[in-house]
Amino acid sequence: MWFFGFFLTIFLFYLSKYLYRIYPAFFTHTVLLPSVVIITLLEVGHIDYKVYYNSARYLTFFLNPATVALSYLLYKRWDSIQRYTKEVFITIIISSILGIVSAYLLIIIMGGERYTALSMVPKSVTTPIAVRVSEIVGGIPSLTAVFVVITGITGAILGPPLLRLFRIDHPLAWGLSMGITAHGIGTARAVEEGETEGAASGIGFILMGLFTALFAPVVVFLLERIL
Repeated sequence: MWFFGFFLTIFLFYLSKYLYRIYPAFFTHTVLLPSVVIITLLEVGHIDYKVYYNSARYLTFFLNPATVALSYLLYKRWDSIQRYTKEVFITIIISSILGIVSAYLLIIIMGGERYTALSMVPKSVTTPIAVRVSEIVGGIPSLTAVFVVITGITGAILGPPLLRLFRIDHPLAWGLSMGITAHGIGTARAVEEGETEGAASGIGFILMGLFTALFAPVVVFLLERIL
């Protein structure tokens, strides 16, 4: 059982990648399909999650180096991106504020609880930052983690067809959109499109996390005073 999670995860990833190439659909995505299968196997087989986690921890270990490796793409494509520095910062600042406001209002309008709305606020940033922001604004970190994963998967799947629908094909705009809306999962998808898209997406999800962490407490405070 020591490498059960390690080999199972790798096998399911490549299987879903193969299936997605043949039949690109929501349920064959490389994040969703392995997640559903693994959760099902753990539940049906009555396998404790800690057993799976410990046997897959080597994959988890490489998450941080893989994230840092995005800086190499940024280094290679910096000349293509630095010309749009002002536009990038303005876009991400506006996106972070709109993301906070829209997430909060969506839950409130639908009749959800205040704590659910606060947990939804940092949904568009990477999990470690989102969980901390949720704690600061008064949300439920575990619920926030679920929102983050759902947002990432949904953005990675629906993002590309929506961008094609609206004829957004500039590499910088394409990648930035994926990073801003779907954080790390969206960035992984953007890397598949090209180096410029991957670098732009990396900038998007890093700065989105930074600005959301800075703006969330203030924006939430104002929203709760107004509403």
